[in-house]
Amino acid sequence: MALNRFDAPTLTSVVSDWVRDHPVSGVWYSENLHYLDFSLSGRPEGAWGRFPDTFSEMERVGKILFIPARHRYNGQGGSGRQQSINVFFRAPAQFDDDPIFGEELEPVLRNCLHLQGSTVIDLMMRIGRETREPGIASEMILEGLGLTLLGEITRLLHGFQSGRAHKGGLATWRLKLIEERVRNEGSQSTITELAILCGLSRRHLIRAFRQQTGQTIGSFVQQITIERAQKLLAETDDPIKIVAAKMGFSSSAAFATAFRRSCGISPREFRTHPSAAA
Repeated sequence: MALNRFDAPTLTSVVSDWVRDHPVSGVWYSENLHYLDFSLSGRPEGAWGRFPDTFSEMERVGKILFIPARHRYNGQGGSGRQQSINVFFRAPAQFDDDPIFGEELEPVLRNCLHLQGSTVIDLMMRIGRETREPGIASEMILEGLGLTLLGEITRLLHGFQSGRAHKGGLATWRLKLIEERVRNEGSQSTITELAILCGLSRRHLIRAFRQQTGQTIGSFVQQITIERAQKLLAETDDPIKIVAAKMGFSSSAAFATAFRRSCGISPREFRTHPSAAA
């Protein structure tokens, strides 16, 4: 297991790279720490979670998981390689009445399982780079980045609370059905195929999926496809053109373009330096 860690007054940042040889499950709860988990390598198959005091059904965990202090979380995940950037924010001892992280957050906690936002991703990547290669004024820089990151998350959550959170959405069993199909298909599933699988119209699926997860179904399919590609690149010696074919891409060039758009680096660069991926 490779590990880089940096401790600052209000946060601790960790960059880790490890391999799990068996599925796991567990509980996270903290009175005074907000926890943010950013997956660099893609979540292992079976990465699902819930906030049991708010909703009982497990839901898929996205690239960014946020667990606010004093909100109990149950999670599970499969075997495989996992590269992550983790940030632990020290929260005030008393914040029951906080308009963002107190009880008013409960109706939109589902969104914390799969936060979206390019600004949040950019800040996490900067925190990761500073953690791996600290230098002059790293503590000050990480403090500033951490406060900005927490502010961006606050804005996201406030947006959900202000009415942009989903109402209704897609049933959990349909989400699991879609994920199983996308993860196991040799080629990329089309939205029409997934709609037929779920017994819904294409338009209904597109709307309900976005309401439930905060992302488009097209971006979800692309995300899972790239995660599968990352796993093959990291765990096999298959040539890149073979990985591209297995993922359903028409050519290595099309695969490289999609991979770079998602990860910020080429498949070849990922195979050499996986921790550099966005």
